[in-house]
Amino acid sequence: MPPTQTDLFYSFLAGLTVIAVLFSVFALSIFYHLREKRKQLRDKLFQDECLIEADKARIARDLHDDLGSLLTGLQFSFAALAEKDRSNLLLVSSTEQIGASILRLREIALNLLPRELETEGLNAAIESFVERINSVNRVQVNYLPVAGIQEIDKEKAMLLFRVIQEIISNSIKHSKASVIDVGIEVHHSHFILEIRDDGTGFDYEHCLQQKYHSGLKNIQSRIGMLNGIIHVESSAENGTHYFITIPYRQLFHANNW
Repeated sequence: MPPTQTDLFYSFLAGLTVIAVLFSVFALSIFYHLREKRKQLRDKLFQDECLIEADKARIARDLHDDLGSLLTGLQFSFAALAEKDRSNLLLVSSTEQIGASILRLREIALNLLPRELETEGLNAAIESFVERINSVNRVQVNYLPVAGIQEIDKEKAMLLFRVIQEIISNSIKHSKASVIDVGIEVHHSHFILEIRDDGTGFDYEHCLQQKYHSGLKNIQSRIGMLNGIIHVESSAENGTHYFITIPYRQLFHANNW
């Protein structure tokens, strides 16, 4: 019995359905494969960043404990000699220079390893950094501690701190800002970081493409490690506004990537 038009139609429809199902399975397999690859890349970048931070911590401790102690001992010796011979301006000047070197060494060590982050958490680390900035610069940095961020995984808190540190440093160096506001909000689904300044602004996308703007690329890379999104608005009239969102589970569940 020859097939009717209806039979042919249903056969054609069945064939299309099979093709659609196979295509969907293929597309899903590619999607999950790419997602797994992205996850593996994030994991690798995160592990590399942790190794870099471990090296920074080791260098900071060596600077503070070894070189810092050596310079402090040298300062005491020079100070004692200068006390005996106040007319020796070279001794007095050398003592002052050693003191300035010790302060600079401590500043470098603190930038390499924010001790408050390890002992007291992200809030304390940001507050300490802001206090240091406000004490030595004309710019005013504002930050109000926020509840709910002390439980962030330590390695991921370090990434966030480095992002905040880089953005504030960039604003001070390049934007001629007089006020910088740092705000953090924690919601049930997202962690939000906002940083605003009243500086001269810049072309974010253009600068991101330039080889010498490694700081911006580091910010973007670290946010990417946390599966976050960064949005930047900048103009000469309104300054610069960084708006960063990160999925809650990326920060508060150590094994969730």
